[in-house]
Amino acid sequence: MAQGTCASGWDNAEFLSVLESATLRHRKARAAKLRGQGQARKSELRRLGFSEEYVERSSRWYVQRAEGQLMKFEKVADCGQDSIRVICQCCGVVVDRPVQCRLKLLCVRCRSARAREDRARFILARSKVIEDAKRRGLLNQSRPRGQWTEKFITLTVPHLPKDTVELRIGRAAAAWPEFLRRLNGWLRSIDAAKSSHWFRVLEWTPGESDDFGHPHFHLWFFGPFIPIDYLREWWRESLESLGVSFNGNHPIVHIERCHDLAGATQELIKYLTKDIDAKGNKISPEVYATVYRSFDGRRTMQASRGFMKLAKYGYRPCNACGVALAKRTEIIKHDISVHGPTVDSFGDATPSGGP
Repeated sequence: MAQGTCASGWDNAEFLSVLESATLRHRKARAAKLRGQGQARKSELRRLGFSEEYVERSSRWYVQRAEGQLMKFEKVADCGQDSIRVICQCCGVVVDRPVQCRLKLLCVRCRSARAREDRARFILARSKVIEDAKRRGLLNQSRPRGQWTEKFITLTVPHLPKDTVELRIGRAAAAWPEFLRRLNGWLRSIDAAKSSHWFRVLEWTPGESDDFGHPHFHLWFFGPFIPIDYLREWWRESLESLGVSFNGNHPIVHIERCHDLAGATQELIKYLTKDIDAKGNKISPEVYATVYRSFDGRRTMQASRGFMKLAKYGYRPCNACGVALAKRTEIIKHDISVHGPTVDSFGDATPSGGP
């Protein structure tokens, strides 16, 4: 099948099967690199005189990540088959939840679930930023140095004649640090850097004009007024630093003030990638394999310093008794209960709606 063709006949199992083969070489290379990093870590720790037990324990992360690269599609196939049982240690209420693979680039169900989680964390962090801004008077319309507001900014990447999917996504990712350096420099120049906050997402959507799609940034920004000419100039200079020529023109940049938080949040944190086109047809797995390789291991979400720490929370209260204690958890595998670690070592096992 041609790389750019849309294939409305692809079912999910067939799509994943072709995608698995198309990404195998990439995943093997990633696994080999991780194993090499693990061996280098072991050698360094042994040279420093650490015990063999500590050496093995400290390099385990690389081994697990390498195995994970090769087992990703098996994890997607098993997603939701096992469950985790969450038990309130106060009232004993039990809630079973499916164990998810959390591979949002490959699993449609986890893609949606991770987007909901990311939106919830963003909303929590954003609410604390706005509360602090109200307390400090930054939202006052009569503020001498100007009212601070929430803005929603979109930065697009130009399409060049010899482009590929990898080149476009790579161009967007490489231009962002340059843009951020210019934005931060301007904020420091007006003494607004410490109090401003932002959250950005790199997204790719299928294209209508060619096969290589549209990578772009969605950026939520809270801070002082920014002239759109500044944004256009910063983004143009960032792309020009990569060799892109605009011949006196500017890249497409859009900015609007956020009035509808729900709509802005939905637009900001949707899916990082889409494997369907505008007509609802599956794009070819060959195209999506290229998108996967371009995004795999790349930082697709980023926030200003300290922003996401505002979204941290402790144990969630049980919906039945209201007590916020650590929950006991069990992993249920095919009707065989295997006791797993407690929430202290397993993590927060009680998202909203659970005990």
